Amino acid sequence: MKVAYFCVSYPVLSQTFIQREVEAMAAHGAEMVVCSMLPWKTGRRGVVHPGVRVETCDWRGMLFSPLALLFACCNNPRGVLRFASILLRFPPKTAAHAFHVFWGIFFALSVSRNAWMEGVSHFHGAWATMPATAAWILSALRGTSFSFGAHAYDIYRDGGDPLLVPKTRATLFVHTDAAFNVPHFEKLMGGSVPKVKVIRRGLPSFPAETHKHLSGRVLHILSVARLVPKKGHLFQVAVCGCLKRMGVPFEMRIVGDGSLRETLAVEIASAGLGYEVHLVGACCQEEVQEHFRWADLFLHTGVVDAQGDRDGLPNVIPEAFSHGLAVVSCPEDGAREAVVHEKTGLIAAVKDPSEWAALIAALASSPETRVKLGKNARAWAEQNYSAPENAKRLLDAMHA
Repeated sequence: MKVAYFCVSYPVLSQTFIQREVEAMAAHGAEMVVCSMLPWKTGRRGVVHPGVRVETCDWRGMLFSPLALLFACCNNPRGVLRFASILLRFPPKTAAHAFHVFWGIFFALSVSRNAWMEGVSHFHGAWATMPATAAWILSALRGTSFSFGAHAYDIYRDGGDPLLVPKTRATLFVHTDAAFNVPHFEKLMGGSVPKVKVIRRGLPSFPAETHKHLSGRVLHILSVARLVPKKGHLFQVAVCGCLKRMGVPFEMRIVGDGSLRETLAVEIASAGLGYEVHLVGACCQEEVQEHFRWADLFLHTGVVDAQGDRDGLPNVIPEAFSHGLAVVSCPEDGAREAVVHEKTGLIAAVKDPSEWAALIAALASSPETRVKLGKNARAWAEQNYSAPENAKRLLDAMHA
């Protein structure tokens, strides 16, 4: 089976889970062509892993797109008019939406006659935005099936992708990694949507089990996420302030980069947490794994931001589980599908940093509880977060 897998850009440091998924599908025998849709953000082209090739549209391909549109108009005028009417019925809500719609169409037309397109039996968009639009158009042009992923910002931010309804109607299936998203589709589509399939991401293998320190030393707290509003980092700083006032000895590392870095640095300094809280910045995967091994506890503070964006099931939570880490998390998103209170972690109210601090202090004084929660978390990850097993489920859905 040859699959064209569309990404906004590839590879992306904060989307290693996509790379793992693609490579796991290739390991099952699928011929994977990853289409990186923003050529100015593509890190590399060509064969990047056995069975995986990265392609993008070059400038010559972009010049071809008007001819491809003319060909489509001549070959299937009714189809083009039908698609134009869909665009009129579901107009973009924001400039960002308009760009995603436009570039999805433009990219699909620019690569529609490329040599690597021959033999593709299924098109898959990693996200419900421009990747799904490109997969949808190429599916119609070439008469093959398509599917797309729908996970977080692509279905929630500013109301989600404007073409989500017609794409859901046309697709073979929708891939989501959190059951939390299913009711959103049921509301959107006005009833049950069996084609929405919950298939987790995963790890290619699990790290060796380690026994976390049981001594009363300084508690190591870890957060791994992009520094953007929906991750709730400012709230994490407030929690750390409460911990310091309670006299809990701790050190926290925040791994990631983003638009809030300077704001967070100022907040950390003004809260007098310069010795306790460290902004590590973006790290490669090897370095991230070292931070997981360093940690005693993982903190996740997802919130709904001003544009309605939120997390589904953040992939860093199962990764923390795989290292045997207890997780303290919020109840606001798909995290609760993995973090079961007092079984695989603890759930705290988002708006009350003192409640979070009290839970963390209790875990700091009870390493045995951390170990028990960590073992249960590891078992959840082994059962639910295997990339080879979940990639096989994804391929089976594409074969249906």
